[in-house]
Amino acid sequence: MSLAKKIFSIFQRDLLLFVTNLVTGIIVARTLGPTALGIWVILSIVPSYAEAFGRTKADLAAVYFLGQKTFRREDILFNLNLIALVASGLILGLIFWQFEPIYNWLFRSQMDNYKPELLVLMIQIPINSLYLNYSYFHIAEENVKVYNRMVVINSLANSFMVIGLLILTSIELWSVILGALIGISLGLLYGWLSIDRKDWVAGLPSKKISFALLRYGIHFYLGGVLGQLQKTGTNLLAVAFLLPAQLAFLSQAQGVGRLLDNMVNPINTLLFPRISNSEQDAAIEVSCTAFRISSILMVFGGLALAIIAELLIVLLYGPAFQPSASLIRYLLPGIVITGACGTLGSYFNGIGRANIIPKIKVLPVILQLVLTWYFLQWWGLAGAATAISIGMSLYGVILLLVFKSVTGVSYNLLIPSLADVLYLKGFVVELISQTLKLKTSVK
Repeated sequence: MSLAKKIFSIFQRDLLLFVTNLVTGIIVARTLGPTALGIWVILSIVPSYAEAFGRTKADLAAVYFLGQKTFRREDILFNLNLIALVASGLILGLIFWQFEPIYNWLFRSQMDNYKPELLVLMIQIPINSLYLNYSYFHIAEENVKVYNRMVVINSLANSFMVIGLLILTSIELWSVILGALIGISLGLLYGWLSIDRKDWVAGLPSKKISFALLRYGIHFYLGGVLGQLQKTGTNLLAVAFLLPAQLAFLSQAQGVGRLLDNMVNPINTLLFPRISNSEQDAAIEVSCTAFRISSILMVFGGLALAIIAELLIVLLYGPAFQPSASLIRYLLPGIVITGACGTLGSYFNGIGRANIIPKIKVLPVILQLVLTWYFLQWWGLAGAATAISIGMSLYGVILLLVFKSVTGVSYNLLIPSLADVLYLKGFVVELISQTLKLKTSVK
């Protein structure tokens, strides 16, 4: 299957998940309301940072080594899982050791007790680590069908469980927690069962392989920590200044804004393993093409979202969430620039120079957090969204300039052309055609 067709299959999957997640988000928001949704946002901070600091990113490093065929695939997977379990144990131990200070910081303004919910949510940490191991293992082998099904099973099981529990029971916030745990567990189970075990032999523990994964993964790790701070660092600081309902507005605006990422995520997903298997000239060419296509998608998508943001929020989530609409517009410049330029990061990851990414992220993240601290006190929610947008925009611009400097490509290769627009037009036509064929076959 060609790269374009594989990207197309992921795009079809994301279209399905977009609708599913949208319906789930609407029901959750309308059922829980802004305050309870804000509590969920606060609870989610802990597993998010546990992943950022406790996940070694050896799973990402495995994509590079599997592409290079440096070690046996069985040994890589075995050592990946070993690393994930040890790292999860260490981060859980740290969380339980400092549980009271962490809880008091996050829920300093709350009288209700949310400790049971937070403790149960911790179960997600090791399960998520193993789920990501199998996801990237299948991505590395460009086994798109299995990877797509893992993601779909995770998402659909999560959605059905959350919606069912919200409608049939009165456990409210617990519905979201249980849905997240069950969805990711079923996705992991399918990923494990779906490994191609033809000529498979038992994997063996290996210090050499583990150290190689950890050594290359450290570059992804640093980038992941900085990326998490860029993504949710503002929310972490905002706990000290904003009410849970206000945090819900900010998080919802980020979530709706990131819907644009669904247009370029299929490209990013397969670009890394493809570059790992390509010669330098081919890797540069495919990276430039991906950047041009992503730029067109993000710019037009961003303009459309800016126009319909308020109507979309009120129509889907209700008037109570109207403040999220204005925040989306503050966030859009950063989302568009980062979404377009983010494809270039796969080039450095794929050629074995992943250490460049964390170096690029340092300045934007520091600037974003500093601006967040001051902007929150001056302008509240609007200030927080502005700080995020500035940090994301700066990262995207620096990444583009570094790619240009390292590869020496002409700016002409990075400027979208009519041919790129026509290519996208053909892509959309094919998408519609495939969708209509699918409906016809179902009937």
